[in-house]
Amino acid sequence: MNKKGSMTKLWLYLFYVIINMIVLVLFILYINQLAGEKGETSDFLSKDLGLITDTLHNSLNPIKFTYYTTSNYNFNIDQSSLSISKQLDANGIKYFYTRDNNLKISDVHINVKENSHLIFDKNKGILVSTNG
Repeated sequence: MNKKGSMTKLWLYLFYVIINMIVLVLFILYINQLAGEKGETSDFLSKDLGLITDTLHNSLNPIKFTYYTTSNYNFNIDQSSLSISKQLDANGIKYFYTRDNNLKISDVHINVKENSHLIFDKNKGILVSTNG
């Protein structure tokens, strides 16, 4: 039997297996990052709540909006931005909304509990509160 090159094939297959394992580990780390602190959920939530704030800025009449949450979040709002994070010490993801100097927004820091809701209320300014 001619076994010339059989060791080369073995090393090549071993190399392929190692490369596939590295790709699999990197893929798992990427998925964990998406599900983690700055994942798509926090990004979506910050943009969604920021757009709600933009809507309240532009509404002509008083409006009250209730936003239901399913996770624990820290919610910070000031005159120019809104940030959301899952941990107390994290900076979170920021959304900069349109600024209206005629509309007052109360500076708020709220820890939103699981299965609670945020209440956005616009009368003369925007007031944000929670039930939990």
